[in-house]
Amino acid sequence: MGFDKKGINKSMFCKCSVLGKTFPALIFLVFFLLESVQISNLASQVNGGIRGAVRSVDSSREIYGVNVWVQEVKMRTTTNRSGAYSIKQLPAGNYVLIFSAIGYEDTEVTNIVVTAGEFTEMNVTLKQKVIPLADVLVIGASKKVEKITRAPAAVSKINPAKLMQYSVTGQLPGIFSTEPGIDVVQNGINDFNVNARGFNTTLNRRMLVLQDNRETAMAFLLAQEWNTFSLPLQDMGDIEIIRGPGSALYGANAFSGVINITTPNPKKINGTKATVGLGELNTIRGDVRHAGFAGQWSYKFNVGSYGSNSWTQSRNQSIEKIASREYNGLPREYADVKDGLNTSYANLRIDYNLLNGNITTFEGGISEAQNQIFVTGIGRVQIDDVIRPWGRVNYSSERYFVQADINGRKTLDGHQTNLSSLSVFEEDSYDFKLQFQNNYYMLENQIWFIWGGSHKVQHVDTKLTLTPDTYTENQSGFFTQIEYKLEPNLNFVGAARVDRSTLHPTQFSPKFGVVYHYNKNNIFRITFNKAFQTPNYAEYFLQTTAGAGEDFAGLEQEIEVQVELEENLPRGTIDLPLNFGFTPALARGNDDLDVEKVTGYEIGYKGIINDNFLLTADLYYNRLTNFVTDLLPGINPAYPNYEIPDEISSSRRVIVER
Repeated sequence: MGFDKKGINKSMFCKCSVLGKTFPALIFLVFFLLESVQISNLASQVNGGIRGAVRSVDSSREIYGVNVWVQEVKMRTTTNRSGAYSIKQLPAGNYVLIFSAIGYEDTEVTNIVVTAGEFTEMNVTLKQKVIPLADVLVIGASKKVEKITRAPAAVSKINPAKLMQYSVTGQLPGIFSTEPGIDVVQNGINDFNVNARGFNTTLNRRMLVLQDNRETAMAFLLAQEWNTFSLPLQDMGDIEIIRGPGSALYGANAFSGVINITTPNPKKINGTKATVGLGELNTIRGDVRHAGFAGQWSYKFNVGSYGSNSWTQSRNQSIEKIASREYNGLPREYADVKDGLNTSYANLRIDYNLLNGNITTFEGGISEAQNQIFVTGIGRVQIDDVIRPWGRVNYSSERYFVQADINGRKTLDGHQTNLSSLSVFEEDSYDFKLQFQNNYYMLENQIWFIWGGSHKVQHVDTKLTLTPDTYTENQSGFFTQIEYKLEPNLNFVGAARVDRSTLHPTQFSPKFGVVYHYNKNNIFRITFNKAFQTPNYAEYFLQTTAGAGEDFAGLEQEIEVQVELEENLPRGTIDLPLNFGFTPALARGNDDLDVEKVTGYEIGYKGIINDNFLLTADLYYNRLTNFVTDLLPGINPAYPNYEIPDEISSSRRVIVER
C-alpha cells in the first residue's frame, strides 16, 4: 500500500540564538548602517542600474529563480517570486545581460544602455527548453555522458520536474514505483524496500544507491535509511535508475542495478529558497536553502526538518486482545511503539571552479532520525535516535575523477530495540572510501577507454550484537571498460572488475554488450553481465534473541509420564536425561555464507516516436546462485538439530521421537 502524504515532524525545525547584545556592539551597528546609507546615496548619483521582470513566452507567467548575469562586470542576481530582478551600482555604459534558468533556453540581451543615476527597464521573456527524448543524457550506464538511447543498459531518468511533484511527500522511493521494472514495497512511512526485476526482500540492498558517487547505505545492514538524506527531495537534481547487474563497473551490491543521484552545482541554483509543508498525521516539513558564488568559488547550504505521526500500531498486547491488532496471526511484541517520527538535517557544499572547467568540491552533511521502525528478519525494530554524518572531497575534470568520502552511523541516547524480544543493540559504524577514474579517447574517438579503482574500509561496532562484536573489513577493486565503435552504427562494449575483501573470496565481474543503431530512433542492445552481493554483517555474525523463548520442562515431564504408562511403571520412577528446559529463541548469523551471484542475459530495444514517445522493451534471463534468505533454522549450521541422548533406550527413543 502506498501513501500520498508523508512523514514529517511536530518538532520545531529551526532554533535561533542572538549573540553579542552588548551596548557597544549596538552602537557600532547603527553607525555602520548610517555610513552604508550615505555611501549608497552617493554611489547612486554616479551609477545607474537595470531592472525588470522575466516571464515565460508561452504562458506569460513570472519565472522565479532565473539567473541574471552582467557579462562586463561579472555581477549576478536572481529573479524573485514575482519574476522581478534588480541590478544596482552599474557605471554608465553599455551592457550585455544573460538570462538562464532550468528548463528554459538561455537568452542574451545586448546593447543595454545605463545612464548615471537612473534605472534602465529591461523586461525579458524566456522560451521553454524542449529536449528531444533521443537527446536525453545519462552517465551511470557507462560512467560517461552519453545519450540514453546509446547506453548499453536499461536506463530510466527522473528529471527535476518530477521530483518537484513528489517533494511534498519527502519519500524518494515513491517515485521509483512508477518506473518500469522497479518493485517498491512499503512497510511504513519511511520503511521502503526497492529492487529491480523481482526478488524483493526485507531490508533489500540489491540496488546500489549513490549520491554524487558516494554510497549511502548503512554499514551494518548495507540497507537504505531513505529518510536520512541530508537534503530535501526537490534538491536531488537528476536521478538515473540502471536496471540489471552492474558489478563490472560498480563492484559489490550493484546486484540488480544502480540508483545514481547527481545533485546540482551551486551555480545552477543561485539564490535563497524556503519551503514549508503541512499534511495529515500532524505532518510538518521545512527547509531553507541558500546558494551563491564569489569569483571562482560557489557554495550552497541547507537546513531542514520534518516530522509526523505514523500508522504504526502497537502489538504489545495480551493474547486476549490479539484481534485488535492489524490482522490476526501477528505475534505479540513486548515493547510499545514510540510514535512521532522526527528527522533533522544540514548540508554544506563548496565548489572551486578552475579556469579550465575542472571542479574541486568540498561537501559534508549530517542527519538525525528518531523513532524509526523497520521490518527485519527478526521482527520489527525501533530505532530511538540515530545520527548519520558524512563528508566528501572530489576533483573532477574531463579525463580524471578522484573522490574520498566517509559515512558514519551512531545511535545516541536510545537503542535499537527488537520489539519482539526486547533485545537491544547500539551501533557505532563508519566506512571510508577512496576512488579514482581515468578515461580517454583513442584512434580519432573510435575507441573510448576507462579504468579506475577503489579502496574501502568498513568498521562496524554493535556492542555485543555481533560475534565478534566489532569488525573491520577492507575492500579493494579495480575495473576497466572499453567501447569500440566498429562502424558508425555498431558499438561493442566490454568491461571487467576484480574485487577483493578480507571478508569474502575475490570476485570477478565481466560485462559484454553490443549496441546496434538501425537508425537514430531505433536502437537494439544485447548484453551479458555478472554481479555479486555480499552478505551483510548481521547475516554473517548476528547473535541476539529473536523472541521470548519457551520452557519445555513441562514437555519433558509429559514424556516421562507417557513412558511410565506404556511400560506399566509407577509414577515418578522414570527420569529421562532429555535436558529439556527453557530454550531461548535466538537469531544467529552464518559465517559459512558465500556471496550471492547473478548472471544476466538481456536483449533490449529503444525506439523514439515523434520525439514525444519513448518505447523501451527489455527481455532478460537471470540465473541466481547462493541466494541469501532471512535467518532460518535447519539451514544455518549455528542451529544444530536436537539429538536424543544415547542413554535413552531404543524402545523409549520411539516414544520421545513421537
